[in-house]
Amino acid sequence: MIGLCFPNSIVYIAITYAFVVSFTRGQTRIIREMAEKNGGFLNESAYYSAAAMGEFRRLMESRNVCSAGYVMPMSVDLRKKGTRLSVFSNQSATLLYGFAPEELLDYDRIMASFARQTQEAIYNDMIASNVSAMEFCRFIPSRFYALKILQAFKGEIASFVFANPGKVLDELSTFMGRRVKYQHHVPTIVVPPGMGIVFYTFSGRLHITLIYVESMITPNEVDDFLGAVGRHLMSGKLT
Repeated sequence: MIGLCFPNSIVYIAITYAFVVSFTRGQTRIIREMAEKNGGFLNESAYYSAAAMGEFRRLMESRNVCSAGYVMPMSVDLRKKGTRLSVFSNQSATLLYGFAPEELLDYDRIMASFARQTQEAIYNDMIASNVSAMEFCRFIPSRFYALKILQAFKGEIASFVFANPGKVLDELSTFMGRRVKYQHHVPTIVVPPGMGIVFYTFSGRLHITLIYVESMITPNEVDDFLGAVGRHLMSGKLT
């Protein structure tokens, strides 16, 4: 995949890669039971994000890239379960989560922080505010939109992008007379941060897509990163 970045009005070409790992139905059942037991409010997202963000901190610190804090945006689906709405329109909002480095050392602390921030966002009606802001931005001239974004985000807008859309369309079991074995999310990624992760299930199996921009992470680091995330999910620990 090829994406375009526009820092300071200069166009850069970013080659983007997507790497997918899949779990068996038995492994998926164990992971979901662990998420239900330990994740609390929004259990799956809390559990998955803890594994991903804990390992992301470890990756950054292995490169001696230390940060005073980590920001994780998470998309929130605005469609009710079971509904079918237009694909080419905004059907999601975004919540931003902030983590201190010391929080990302422990699985339970990450999940507790995730739950607290989610509850605060719902209490303060941040999802509705996000939707209102996006609706307003549809009508303002693009130059004013860009200026507002530059004023609000004087730095990287995120450390690592996270999404958990949940169950993929199980009804699509055949296509042109052939059985569908897999459905994989292969989204684009914004730069910065240039790296993100998506968790989803299809036909009773958990899948993970890691999206990253060329030079952001090496192939060996991709293998190590996803292998470690898988171990965290199975054990419930940042081992």
